[in-house]
Amino acid sequence: MNKANLKSYAPQARKDFIAAVTARANRLGLSGKGGVFDEATSQPEGHVTVIAGQAWPIKVEAKREQLIKRIKKDGFDQTLEAIASTWFNRFAALRYMELHDYLGHGHRVLSGTVGGVPDILTHALSCMVHMGNGVMGIAFGTAATVFLNRHIHDYVGNFSYCDNNDLNESNIPVKFPIENNRLRKIKPDDFKKIPGSPVAYWVSNNSTKPFEWKKTLSDSCEIIQGMITGNNANLVRAWQEVSSDAFSVFSKKRDYWVPYNKGGEARKWYGNHELIVDWRKSGNNFTRNRSTNSHLYFQEYVAWSYLNSGSTAARLYPAGFLWDVHGSGAFPTTTNETILVTALLCSKVGQFYLGCGQ
Repeated sequence: MNKANLKSYAPQARKDFIAAVTARANRLGLSGKGGVFDEATSQPEGHVTVIAGQAWPIKVEAKREQLIKRIKKDGFDQTLEAIASTWFNRFAALRYMELHDYLGHGHRVLSGTVGGVPDILTHALSCMVHMGNGVMGIAFGTAATVFLNRHIHDYVGNFSYCDNNDLNESNIPVKFPIENNRLRKIKPDDFKKIPGSPVAYWVSNNSTKPFEWKKTLSDSCEIIQGMITGNNANLVRAWQEVSSDAFSVFSKKRDYWVPYNKGGEARKWYGNHELIVDWRKSGNNFTRNRSTNSHLYFQEYVAWSYLNSGSTAARLYPAGFLWDVHGSGAFPTTTNETILVTALLCSKVGQFYLGCGQ
């Protein structure tokens, strides 16, 4: 596999895939901070194994051991980059096949023939079994879906959800379909009520009504994607690594080291203020400096974690920060609304509606 072409052809996609694969590895108790590989101890207990406080089907144990052996042989970063490249190639192949009508059924999976909604969502879903992390023995959720070959207006589909706790010792559901709050009969046409048309089959009719409101959060905020330095090793530091004379917080000058939000661990409300960036060239030496958003430089805003396995973690960043792509966020257009937006995103209501699109 020629990963050099991937680096030059789709650098951001490469970073996104690596970040996603790394997040999954972390959930399996595997990390490689500072070039040092660390693995959490697994605890097999009957038909499950507990890793980093989370229970997985016992069959995950063998697959995890295979991954650990590969990491010890090839290195943590190298292994995860190879896995990310494999997934990128799979999506690129699927995209190529759908654009050239090689899929056989004539329906696009990742895009729409007309508009942005994938073709498979404009056709009727007959039924879907949604499975949680580990149910199929892999560290992410899966779905088994049946689509009809044409769209039927107001068609009612059947949807169900199965988690690890619903399986017996042979990894077979104790009952099917599982009777829980996600066992639903719903019209796939209703998915279009939510922006992006996610298959949020568990969302009630009452819960979709706010999506019909004329004013949305994006109407009250400028939502941006952050910068990419392209050279973090030389341009990014921890704040304690430079003298106070060269740090804007103390010198009050913004022509050298300034606070830089580069994401970090999932924290709500406040935090992750450890890093600074070299701004002597005003970002002209960055791979992407977001100069089109220069009016937002150093302004107070709300940011969220780029990737995390739990709920969205929104944080308020005071005036004075620049922002990495992992520190993307929203800038309220009305004064003093930053706290309100942060509170909304951190609230149970905000978490629910953010989850509708996942």
